[in-house]
Amino acid sequence: MQWIATSACNLTCPHCYSSAGARAEGELSADEVERLVVDELVALGGPMFVIAGGEALLRKDIGRIVATAHARGLRWSVHTHGGLIERRRELFAAHPPALAAVSLDGPRELHDRFRGREGSFDAALAAVGILKAAGCGKVVLGTTVTRLNADRLSEMFPTVLASGAGGASSPAAGRPASRGWSRC
Repeated sequence: MQWIATSACNLTCPHCYSSAGARAEGELSADEVERLVVDELVALGGPMFVIAGGEALLRKDIGRIVATAHARGLRWSVHTHGGLIERRRELFAAHPPALAAVSLDGPRELHDRFRGREGSFDAALAAVGILKAAGCGKVVLGTTVTRLNADRLSEMFPTVLASGAGGASSPAAGRPASRGWSRC
């Protein structure tokens, strides 16, 4: 089960399916997540708890939510741009996810331009190492294929292989989305 933890994001990716940016009004509190999401997942027999966003790691209470899910026996995974993994290193060491999907959308200059922040490519690759060192079950690099990067995918494979990630995926290939999709 995937939970969109927040719409907040500190990047400005044109393809973003959640129109991420500012925190949305009405996002669930930690108490509500524990009662309405975690407790229900436990009652369902514990399917994978997938945490996504926006950028889920921007939630100040994400550590509490993950700790609660872990204490109740739920396996969890996270979708992230990777830029906040270093700051949340202790969370991942204490409660390693079964899977982490880190976004990587092209070679350095393309990825940084696509994500709207210089250094985001390096942060994504650094995140792979941090997650693996923390004991994350599997780390994959996810690519959103668009007009901007479709002809450059082959350039990424040496980087993906050298990163130590367990693979690459493209869950959003061809999917219409919101913010600026026509520019992609």
